[in-house]
Amino acid sequence: MSEHHERLRPADWLAALPDLKKAGGEHHGPCPVCGGTDRFRVNDKGAFCRRGCSFQDLQQAVFGACNPPHQTTGKRDRRYTCEAPDGNTAVHVRLDTPGRPKRVWWEDKPPDPYAFRTENFLYFPPGADRSGTVCIICEGEKDADAAASALPDHRVLGTVTGAAAQPAPHTLAWGISGAERVILWPDADEPGLAHLHRVAQRLPEGPEVRWANTDGLSDGQGAADCTPDDRRRRVAEATGQAPEQEAVDVDRPRMAPLSAWKDEPEPAPVLWRDADGQHADAVLSVGEVALLSGEGGLGKSYVTLALAVAGALAADLEQDYGTACGLRVMPGPVVLVSYEDSPARMYGRLGRMGQTAAAERIHSLPNPPPLWTADSGTSRQADWWGDLWQYVREVGARLVIVDPASAALADADVSQTGPVRKFLRALMHEARQTACGVLVVSHSTKAARNALRRGDDPGAGVVAGSAAWYDGARGVLSLEEAPNNPGARLLECVKANYGRKGWGALLSERLTDSGVFAGLELASDANRLERVKDGRGRAGSSAPATDFAPVTRDGFNPYEQ
Repeated sequence: MSEHHERLRPADWLAALPDLKKAGGEHHGPCPVCGGTDRFRVNDKGAFCRRGCSFQDLQQAVFGACNPPHQTTGKRDRRYTCEAPDGNTAVHVRLDTPGRPKRVWWEDKPPDPYAFRTENFLYFPPGADRSGTVCIICEGEKDADAAASALPDHRVLGTVTGAAAQPAPHTLAWGISGAERVILWPDADEPGLAHLHRVAQRLPEGPEVRWANTDGLSDGQGAADCTPDDRRRRVAEATGQAPEQEAVDVDRPRMAPLSAWKDEPEPAPVLWRDADGQHADAVLSVGEVALLSGEGGLGKSYVTLALAVAGALAADLEQDYGTACGLRVMPGPVVLVSYEDSPARMYGRLGRMGQTAAAERIHSLPNPPPLWTADSGTSRQADWWGDLWQYVREVGARLVIVDPASAALADADVSQTGPVRKFLRALMHEARQTACGVLVVSHSTKAARNALRRGDDPGAGVVAGSAAWYDGARGVLSLEEAPNNPGARLLECVKANYGRKGWGALLSERLTDSGVFAGLELASDANRLERVKDGRGRAGSSAPATDFAPVTRDGFNPYEQ
């Protein structure tokens, strides 16, 4: 078998040419090169024309230039886990190439007795609500992912490999069980519409069936080709409701007695105080957003990289947690959305830190686009928002770092309460869905820095921009220069909704043997802030400043207990 034949499997040809007819062990139909009636064949050995058209010509006619998926610029392969009613799963790969037919093949074949009978399977977007009373059925997996990211309070499912397979009636009945309304969203073409009409005929009686409007979409486009706001609008129109004013950042509440959560554990900490007690004073937990704020050029990015290394290495060593900069870190992969440093520069920093072993579990994207944008005065998710969180799910990241906040919001005003609050709530929603925590890096104000140096509480000014940053975050860390200690930094917890604040660590600059800056490292026992003075607690007191120790013997700030 030639190298080209090895790169293209029979399933690839069948996915690209769904109109071929099956006879015995072959599929047959007109040749895509010479047009000869019933001369083209696809079997377990590959594809060929009985008239003798070359494989290269056949490949070019159907796929264009064929290269392995992982080597082809502009191609994107996505792996989808599909599920049958009895819980069996199979994984298939969809390769999308601009301007060419999609290619689909099975990576993990469906288990017996299903073989390749894809009508027994449905695709559920990872982390999506599978019990919602409104169910959206899309033609394929990519559209289902897009619909689920914009409509987290709806149940969303996709038919496997698009129009090539209609789900069986018993599979559909299982997938929509409990739904009161079903919205069918076809692609904007005749095959897509015909596919979902056949799906509609197989739906069980009971749920009300409605159709999403595809007006304005180009031929073949679906939910994935709409903006998040447009997806919500089209579904709202199908249900006869007014469009939602809030974006996906608002979780639709479902009231229930507290006893309904008696078996649910509290959110696990992602970043917390490095001291006795494994989960003491969490700054950031699963489903939450925390901030790391400070003046530019102090090393905030190095602190986040040290935290990423600690989490990644702890996962490799199967430890309960990692430690860095006076903090403990949940073990697991980390996703860095860095707008100021390229992946190559971050890897170079890992080298200077002597921590390149952690690079396999730290993920980054070169030149990331903004996460949040403003359109006609309304702020919303940017187009690649869903792609980011899909990747977070795929790698199982436990910590997502966004650096800095001002670049992530693009043209949305970071000083306005509305966009900031919506952005933070959207992050919290995704963090809950993906079981991770989000740390956002920001700049501080001059007034806040002066307050910290005096030992005063900096308040919301510790984060530049709207006060909604400080108010919406569950925890806030501050990085500042240490008084009378050149080269040292103070990393302090100035807000912790679910623990104490006022604790932290003294960090010192770390240099390589050649004198190159290589980040920050712990310079003293964790949680012992060695300030020259601690103004907190002295207000209104006649006691001299020397009577006020910065911390107690066990490392707590005495004025914050």
